[in-house]
Order: sequence, then structure tokens, then C-alpha cells
Amino acid sequence: MRPETIKRIGLNLAAHFERQPPTEATLRSWNQALASLPDKAAAWITDRIRTTAEYWPRNLPMEIRRQFGEWLREHPQLRAGKSSQWCGSCDDGWLFVWGHVPAKDTAPGPECRYVFACTCNQGAAAQIPRATKSDLLARGYRLDDTATNQVRYYGAGVKPRSSPNPQVESQSIQEIVAGVTAGMEFRGEMG
Repeated sequence: MRPETIKRIGLNLAAHFERQPPTEATLRSWNQALASLPDKAAAWITDRIRTTAEYWPRNLPMEIRRQFGEWLREHPQLRAGKSSQWCGSCDDGWLFVWGHVPAKDTAPGPECRYVFACTCNQGAAAQIPRATKSDLLARGYRLDDTATNQVRYYGAGVKPRSSPNPQVESQSIQEIVAGVTAGMEFRGEMG
């Protein structure tokens, strides 16, 4: 939100709740906290706070962000579209592949699923290995899931091909990334 929009919200809500107008220092603080929100949600958010809150919110920027989430749920058509920053050969910046776990003897280990950050994914954590689709194919990984029933659950958040736990099946890419970046075990480093 623009600074003038945030000031208008603050003044309107201060008048509604019979409070002193926010100081310039307070407005600067709110500007930092709310700069990423769109102006088009401001009127709806102000109205919503007026009609649902009995008292002046203890943390107004937090309440505005919470109401912004409600605004997004009620107005999904106004949500910003997905960025087209991905290269086209990955799944929104991620590559899901099958490969054999390295074994100590000459026989390959069991086959499992690996997750790599595509080289086009600039937001991936540094500890997640990066690769391109062609690089992974050249190294012997497969992009399909026609593995045998010997599939094991290796790596953080990497869901197995079939799981008795439906919650694991419904993991999103964000949940997988959160699991990997939380320091859980991850296999598939680029060599």
C-alpha cells in the first residue's frame, strides 16, 4: 500500500474508534509493515475492521494483514497471477526425479524420489542442490514414476509413490520446500 493509503486507513479507523490520529513515526512503521499489500484492498479492509472489531486493534498492521488474507479468500479473481519466471522444463522451479540410492557394492540401491531446485529457481535455499532437466537425465535420473514397489521414502518432504498416509500425498511444493529448508535429511546432492 502507498503511504497515503495507510495514513487514510489509520485516520479513518482512529476517528471510528475515537482514538488519537497516528503519529508520523507510527505511520512510518506501518508503511514498512504494509508496503507489499495492494491499495485496492484498503477500503474493504477498513470496512471489515470497523464492522468486526469492538475495540481499536492492539496491533493494527497485523490486523490489516489478517484482513487482507480474508479479502484474498473472498476475492480470488483479484489475486495476482503466477509469475512466468520459470524455464518451462520444471514444475514451478522444482524438478522431481527418480534415481537409485548409492550402494556400497556394485548393485544399485533401491530407487527413490529426489527433489532438485531448477537453475531458474532463484528463491531456493542454498543447501538445496540445483540442476537442469537435461543435466539430471544425463546423470541417469528418470522424470517419470514407473519405479518398482521398492520405492523408499528418502529426503525431506519427498512423498513416496504410494503412501498409506493421505496427508503425505497432499503435500504441496511449498510444504516440501519447508521440510527441506527446516534441516531435515536430504539426499541427492549434485556431485
